[in-house]
Amino acid sequence: MKKILAMMLILVMAFTFVGCGKESAADQVKTPQELMDKIMDASGTQKSGEFKGNFELNMSGLEEMGLAGPMSLEMTGKVADEKNMSIDMKVDPGIGMVIDASLYLNDEQMLIYAPMLGQFMGYSYLSMDMASVSEMAGTDINAQEAAKVMEVLKKFEDETEYSIYDVIVLNENLKEEKVKINGEDVDTTKLVMNVKLDKAMDLVVAFLEFVAEDEDARGILMADMSQEDIDMMLESIHDPDTRAEVDAALEGIDIKTFEVEYYVNSDFVPVKMDLNADMNISAEGEELSIQLTGSFEFFNIGKVEKIEMPEVDPAEVMDMTDMMGIY
Repeated sequence: MKKILAMMLILVMAFTFVGCGKESAADQVKTPQELMDKIMDASGTQKSGEFKGNFELNMSGLEEMGLAGPMSLEMTGKVADEKNMSIDMKVDPGIGMVIDASLYLNDEQMLIYAPMLGQFMGYSYLSMDMASVSEMAGTDINAQEAAKVMEVLKKFEDETEYSIYDVIVLNENLKEEKVKINGEDVDTTKLVMNVKLDKAMDLVVAFLEFVAEDEDARGILMADMSQEDIDMMLESIHDPDTRAEVDAALEGIDIKTFEVEYYVNSDFVPVKMDLNADMNISAEGEELSIQLTGSFEFFNIGKVEKIEMPEVDPAEVMDMTDMMGIY
């Protein structure tokens, strides 16, 4: 059941968070659904730029778990292309301290800088070649693969009765709004979306069946699974006991609010996103309340040409491939 719930969440998020002198987006489309379709189409093309975001997660029972307060993440970064980016992060895991880390990617290497590691392991940097990263992920890490996934989702919608709108509801009103992105005024179209879960399980089952039967989709999303594994997965999702267990878990999720506000430029690129989620989860007689808020901005679009990988003394770097036993 855990695998099915995980796939459900991945599919919902894949459908939901797809990340001048021209007409506004509102002038180029007639309906919120048409705008969302344009956003999803644009998401299949990697664009260079800079970004920053902050997210905060608060849950009931943090004190009982020994945590001092809400968990939070602040990040800034740059993207030159699908394989060249950098991210600086400040993570507060709720233990009264902030952990700094930086991530760098290029065509050949992933490099992570975490000063705290030096205190415990003697190394401040972790490194892994991109071939091993792709092996761990089960697919190549690039924009072409992301575009292929979007093609699979679109084909799934075209050939079945299911679509993105089984898990989201769009506000009928499109609003032109000037917002500040990295301190500068930007003309945008605001699209408000709410997430729903009542048809999520049906959507997941239909999607898994579609991928298993479609040769192209299977080659992209299930390439590392044998036919026996695929058959076992399909048998599991159709098992009455498994379905009853998942349905009970979904019924225990009470979404008070799960709203995402997109601010879209004239090229249908979301330059700002605000997230506000408030829900209760009940299971085995216990209840957990969760509040998640966040904001994300994307700017200097098309203006980042190169990401510089730091020059590091090899003595300060631990090879993650050796550390994790991946050969």
